[in-house]
Amino acid sequence: MEAMYVRRLSRHVQYLVTAVNSPKTYAAPQIAMQLQYDIGKWCSECSFTSDDGLLGLRALYNFGTPSSIGQWSVGTEVYYGILDKSGGSRNKDCP
Repeated sequence: MEAMYVRRLSRHVQYLVTAVNSPKTYAAPQIAMQLQYDIGKWCSECSFTSDDGLLGLRALYNFGTPSSIGQWSVGTEVYYGILDKSGGSRNKDCP
C-alpha cells in the first residue's frame, strides 16, 4: 500500500509525505518527508527517510531565464545517515 500527502504552506513552500507498507513483511512502513522551497531561480529541499534514517539537503540555482536558449544550473546535495554509522564505528566485541 502506498500513500502520499502534499500540502502547500505558502506560494514558495510545500511539504510532501510518502509512505509505503508491504503487508507481506512485518517491517515498519517506510516514510519519506520533504520540505521544498522554490522561488524559480533558487530552490532547496530538506528530506528525511525513516527506513535508513537518511537526512538530506539539496539546493539548485538557475542562471539565465527559462525562455533563453541556454540555461545553466548549479546544484549540491549533502546527505547524512543517522542510523548507519558503519564508516567510523567499530564493535568492541569483535577482534
